[in-house]
Amino acid sequence: YGTLRGTNGASIALLPVFAANPSGVIGFLIYQVTLPTPSLLVAQGGLYQAGLTIENQTLVVKSPIYKPEDIAFEPSAVTTTVYGLDGNRLVSLSEQTSNTTIRLADWHAAFTEDPWILTGPERCPDAPQSAADVGALCVLVAPFGSDTPSPTEDPDSPVMSGYILATEPLFGDIDGDGVEEAILLIQSGASRITEGFLVYRQADSGPRLVAALAAKRAGIQLTQAGTALEVTTRVIDDPSVPSTRFRQATYNLKGDILTLSNVAGFGPE
Repeated sequence: YGTLRGTNGASIALLPVFAANPSGVIGFLIYQVTLPTPSLLVAQGGLYQAGLTIENQTLVVKSPIYKPEDIAFEPSAVTTTVYGLDGNRLVSLSEQTSNTTIRLADWHAAFTEDPWILTGPERCPDAPQSAADVGALCVLVAPFGSDTPSPTEDPDSPVMSGYILATEPLFGDIDGDGVEEAILLIQSGASRITEGFLVYRQADSGPRLVAALAAKRAGIQLTQAGTALEVTTRVIDDPSVPSTRFRQATYNLKGDILTLSNVAGFGPE
């Protein structure tokens, strides 16, 4: 559920249409939420293993592009199309195709061979067995590569340590060069507390680490149709009092520097 540009604020329901073999989204229906019966606005087909999200009053459709030599579910590229509505007609607002080579990375090799990162079980002694069971790797890395200071919470230990689940990266073209970057979370403890994240870009020899940002207990997600990174953290004025205010920072990659493009705050003052 959500709203889309061109509906004058009216609520809509987005229903994906699935295929069984091969599995995935092959289309979608958009209904305007009206009483007593919803009204069908759009029926769209012709998709294959598509991803659908509603973001900032737009519909974002990610469609994989396969070459003959590609493996199933491992496309060479993905096209991201952003739509609004004009009555009962979809209107394309933007479209971008990005190379997805980095999705095929051998992350264990990337971490263990990276000079910026130290690995080994001693780096995350509090990691749960469930993380180890899915191949989590314990790492230690100092923050770098950001245009704003990124200190850790412990002034005596200016590094991040924890484990990375290489099965759960975020992929987006956050520098706009037509090639996806990968964002991997550093987590700690059984409750998977976020300690920070790593940003990799695709190089000729494989993934290359370009930034590491400390972000304790942050919410981290891609935004702007996968072209920016949004990091939401609590604003802590008094450690003894639970915080109800938040800082929402938006980043883009400029060259090899993670650049702050916008900062907003929300919550009671």
